[in-house]
Amino acid sequence: EDAGFQNVIKKHLHFVEMKPVTYSLIKKLEKDRVIIGKNETIIADSPVKLMSKNHQLGSGTIIFDSGNVGIIDYSKADFIRDNFKGKLAIFYYFKEELKMLLDTFRELCTTDINEFNSTDKHFVGQQYSNSMGVNLSKADKLIYINFGFSGTNFIQSVDRLTTKERKETDIHFILGKNTIDYKILKVIEQKKNFTIKMYQKCLNQ
Repeated sequence: EDAGFQNVIKKHLHFVEMKPVTYSLIKKLEKDRVIIGKNETIIADSPVKLMSKNHQLGSGTIIFDSGNVGIIDYSKADFIRDNFKGKLAIFYYFKEELKMLLDTFRELCTTDINEFNSTDKHFVGQQYSNSMGVNLSKADKLIYINFGFSGTNFIQSVDRLTTKERKETDIHFILGKNTIDYKILKVIEQKKNFTIKMYQKCLNQ
């Protein structure tokens, strides 16, 4: 405001129904703290691990105990593909979400900001690594398929679409229905960090 910006940010929340397997894994992990499959194991033997695994599963990915990473649910990426038009800037948090988006959009998206600014392709970037110094003012919509626990990084990435020439900015949040996504968002949009204590409170509600 002091610099003369008069930008109105319009926040849109989209609650996406995830696949049944996603909810089953989240519920079992919260109950048993471990899931043993035929080839992989998911262990959440501490509050930090449980929060992280829950966060991953809520967007359709998981880091197994072996270190291998997998995509279990493309629901969020499919929702973006089927419901948005125009030039999109899509932010992910976990690296496997990048693969999810590339699998979904294929040649229609790029991770190169120069290619984004010179073509009709969508931009896909990681929230933290692109939180400063990236101009996405040509994007019609800013979309978060996921976000981290840091309020500071979140606010910086939102500011990326705020320019003096743009009077309105549409920001869309793709939230897993009945996951912790919305609870995290309510905290970090206040420039606060989502903490273990907050997560444990969510589990007890």
